[in-house]
Amino acid sequence: MKHIVIFLMLVIMALSIISCDEREGESAVPSLVHMYLDPEDDFYLVLEYDEDVHRDDTYVYCSLITDRKFEELWINNDRIYPDFMNYNNTTGYYWYDFDMDYLDGALPSGYNEEIVYKVVLEGKTVNGSLVMPAEYVLNPPSFDHTQDYGLNWTLAEDPQVQSIALSLEATDENNYYNYSFELKPTDRAFTFNKSLWSDYQPAEDIDLVLTASNYQRTQGGVVWFVSSYEYEENSWYRKSPHQLRIEKLLRGEDPLPR
Repeated sequence: MKHIVIFLMLVIMALSIISCDEREGESAVPSLVHMYLDPEDDFYLVLEYDEDVHRDDTYVYCSLITDRKFEELWINNDRIYPDFMNYNNTTGYYWYDFDMDYLDGALPSGYNEEIVYKVVLEGKTVNGSLVMPAEYVLNPPSFDHTQDYGLNWTLAEDPQVQSIALSLEATDENNYYNYSFELKPTDRAFTFNKSLWSDYQPAEDIDLVLTASNYQRTQGGVVWFVSSYEYEENSWYRKSPHQLRIEKLLRGEDPLPR
């Protein structure tokens, strides 16, 4: 379920991100499906801080999609080594997933702080920096299907893009229902109306995800930093959301309009 929720969250963000691109003028950043299955930019660097109330530490995930062979990645002063590589014969792009275990529970930099990156590819070096979105702080209420589900949170700074999603399981169908909404960067509250699940009886299990993103197009590629917060009652999955997202992307599910 988390797999579906996280993907839908970033679908919304991909639709809402607007920036300047020499190839297309004013255009949206490519969808995540496009990024993995039909890439056009030179590279895509995705760094995510994932906070789950069921874990003690914030997890860090990093992936790189590139049309050139990878040589080095530096996050601040630390060199990051890939622990997975896949080459897509159809697109001609490499996908690298990086081992962040060296951090041992630490973060490359704090939330809402600038992170310096350096990507060394065959024949090309990309240098830059981007601010990781702020950390979500909230105390989600228990879910009661007879009531609207509302929550409030704190976020120290506005991100460029913000989204929210809720997933529910129908008790009599064993089906999952997912509700995703784009938020304004300034929003600090949202209410899911109980009419969303009026046609079925939801279980008390829920999966709630808040996602904030900062992004930039630079040197022919896309850099995307994500801060996510997850709250589950009776958790369905224990895979990392980053891995779940990639699994769905590689299956080519839910393509986005260009």
